[in-house]
Amino acid sequence: MPARKSERYTENPFLSELYGDSKPVTKKVTAPTNSFMVTSKESYVSAEAGVGLIFQHTIESNEFVKMYVKGIAAMWGLSSAGKKVFMLLFNEYSGKQGINKDTVTLYYPALSEEARSWISYRLFTKGINDLIKHRFIAESIVPAQFYINPTFFFNGDRLAVIHTYQKKKHTAAEKLEEHGQLPLIKEEN
Repeated sequence: MPARKSERYTENPFLSELYGDSKPVTKKVTAPTNSFMVTSKESYVSAEAGVGLIFQHTIESNEFVKMYVKGIAAMWGLSSAGKKVFMLLFNEYSGKQGINKDTVTLYYPALSEEARSWISYRLFTKGINDLIKHRFIAESIVPAQFYINPTFFFNGDRLAVIHTYQKKKHTAAEKLEEHGQLPLIKEEN
C-alpha cells in the first residue's frame, strides 16, 4: 500500500470520544450534511416532531447492510470508493465475528477473490483514504491495521431511517402570489 500522510495511533482514538468518563445510553453524531445519527442501547429512536409515522419492514440481511451503508455514505458524503470499502468492513464486523473487536486488517492481497472482482486496488486505496478522512477508521502503527470507529459499526439487527419534514414559512408577498395576487411594491423616489 502507498504511504499515507495520516496520523498513526498506538490505541483506538475513537474509544475515548465514544465513552469519555461516563457511558452514555444515547449518542448523537452530527454529519456534515443537514442530518444527524443517533446510536442508542435501547430499541427505540425518537425525533422531535409533531407527528410521527413509522413503517416497519422486515428485509434480508444483505439488503439491511446495503441500506445502512447507503444511508451512512450519503450522510457523511463518502465517495464511491469509500462506500465500497465501508461495505467490506461492515460485512466483516456485523454479527458474531465483530464482537469485542476494534481493529481490522486492510490488505488488498488478503481480500477474497470475489471482493477483488468488484473493487480494484486503486479504488481500495482511495476508499481507505476516504474512510480515514471522514473518521470511520484510523491508521495503526502496525502496517495495514486500522482502528474502527465504533459509532459506525454495530452488531444490531435494527435500523431506523428517519426523515423529518417541516412546512416552509412563507413571506406575506409569497402568500399573496400563491392566491394569484400581486404584492404591492413601494416605489422609491
